[in-house]
Amino acid sequence: WLGLVLFAAIMYVTFNLVQAVASPYVDWIDGVFNGPLAQGAAALLATVAAPAWLTSLVVDGIIPGVGGVLAFVPSLLMLYLALGLLEQSGYLARAAFVMDRFMSIIGLHGKSFVPLILGFGCNVPAIYATRTIESPTARRLTALLVPFMSCTARLPIYVIFGLAFFPHRAGLVIWGLYLLGMVVAALVAAVLTRTMLRSDSAGAMIMELPPYQAPAWRSIGRQAMQRSGSFVRKAGTVILAMSVLLWLLLHIPFGVTEPRDSLFGQATAAVAPVFAPAGFGTWSATAALVSGVMAKEVVVATLAQIHVGAESAPADAPLPTLGAGVRAVADGFVTATADA
Repeated sequence: WLGLVLFAAIMYVTFNLVQAVASPYVDWIDGVFNGPLAQGAAALLATVAAPAWLTSLVVDGIIPGVGGVLAFVPSLLMLYLALGLLEQSGYLARAAFVMDRFMSIIGLHGKSFVPLILGFGCNVPAIYATRTIESPTARRLTALLVPFMSCTARLPIYVIFGLAFFPHRAGLVIWGLYLLGMVVAALVAAVLTRTMLRSDSAGAMIMELPPYQAPAWRSIGRQAMQRSGSFVRKAGTVILAMSVLLWLLLHIPFGVTEPRDSLFGQATAAVAPVFAPAGFGTWSATAALVSGVMAKEVVVATLAQIHVGAESAPADAPLPTLGAGVRAVADGFVTATADA
C-alpha cells in the first residue's frame, strides 16, 4: 500500500506542478488573441473598409477559435513532459505494476493504467494506447473508461466554474472533479466486469521492469512536441470549424443584435426546459451544452461569445499601434514566464 500512497502523492504533485507552470502561459495566449491580435485585426480590416460581418467573423469567430486551440498547448506540453519524465526514468512502468493490485479489484490490470493516465492529456491518443493491451475485453473496457478521465479540454471549463462559484476553493474543487471522474470510472468498471464485459483472462500481471535511469531530455521534449502538435492538427480543425459555425448560428438571421434572437438562441431556448430539472434551464447554458457535444473545448468559446461577445470596443476608440501591440505581447510573455 505504500506504493499506492507514493503514486497518489506523485500524481498530485505532478498535476499541480503542470497546472502552476502552464496557467500563466494559457492566460498569456488568451490575452494575446483577445487583446492585441483581435484589436490589430479589427484595425487592419477597418483601414480597408471591410464590411461589418467580415470584421465580426474574423474578430469574434476565427481569432477566438485559433486562440482556443493554442491555449491548450501549454497544459498539454507540460503534461506530456511530466509523463515523459516519469516514463523514461522507469517509474511509470513500476506505477503500472503497483496499480495492478488495485485495478484487479475492478476487473482490469496494470497495463490499463498507462492509457488512463494519458487520458488526462487527451482522450484520443489515450484510446489509441489501448492497443498495447492483449486482452480484447480489457482493451474495450479501458477504452470505455478513458472518457471519464478529465482531459485538458475540460480544464478551462473546470477553472471557469470553479472560480465563478468557489473563488476561494477553486483549486480544491478542480482536483475534486478530477478525483470524481476516477471514482466514477472505477464504479463503472466494477459494474461492467461483472455484467457485460466479464474478464477473459486471469492471473497476475507479468511485465519486465526497466531499470531506473536518467531521462533523455531531448527525447522527452521531442515526444511532447509531437503529441501536442498532433492534438493541434486533429482537434484544432474541429474547434476552429465549430467556432466559425457557432459565430454563423449566432448571427442568423443577419442583422440580429442579441444572441438570444438568433437561430441558435431560439433553438436552444426551445429545448432549454428539458434541462431545467438539472438546474441549467437557460438558453445560454443549453447552447454551451449543445456545442460541447461536438467538442468539449468549444464550451468556453460558446459562453464567451454569448455573454461577452457584445462587449467590444466603441467604434470611436483609438486604434492600437503595431508597436504597442508587440510591446503588450512581449510584456505578457515576460510576466507569464516570471509567474511560472
